[in-house]
Amino acid sequence: MKILGVETGEARRGRGEPSDLARLLERNAALRDAFADSPTASKRLAELQRWQSERLLRSHADLRANPRYRAAV
Repeated sequence: MKILGVETGEARRGRGEPSDLARLLERNAALRDAFADSPTASKRLAELQRWQSERLLRSHADLRANPRYRAAV
């Protein structure tokens, strides 16, 4: 699997098995696709994602305030 032009699976590891990151990204895409056919579910997912993002910004406000870590948050 390529992400932003970088191989994350077997070609990168050389072992014939996808990396943990590649497996997680594929699972995430599959779960996201499960909501695509339902406008109600898609809306609820967007609400959950917005809530989680806001919660993490509050939880990590100290890192966000630090110029060194701001881009990561």
